[in-house]
Amino acid sequence: MQNLLIRRGVPSAPEVITVHYPGIEPFNAQPLKIGSFCDKNPSLPVSMQETEPESSRFLNVLEKKQEQSRRQMADAISFGQFRKDGGGNV
Repeated sequence: MQNLLIRRGVPSAPEVITVHYPGIEPFNAQPLKIGSFCDKNPSLPVSMQETEPESSRFLNVLEKKQEQSRRQMADAISFGQFRKDGGGNV
């Protein structure tokens, strides 16, 4: 790149430069415009946004086990009452 020459292009537009290189016709280069897809803070897709969960598989399993445990406790026979009423020989 020893023969590359860069000059200011149009005086009224200092951001435009003229590029000269042997074997290539000189051309004006303008600054690139960054599009909206290159935003520093892109918006998140709906699937990645924070939402309040409607249900939890883990909590559903815990509730089901709790209900089963309650049923088992309700079905269990308590022998404590027999001891009090039946005396000490039970």
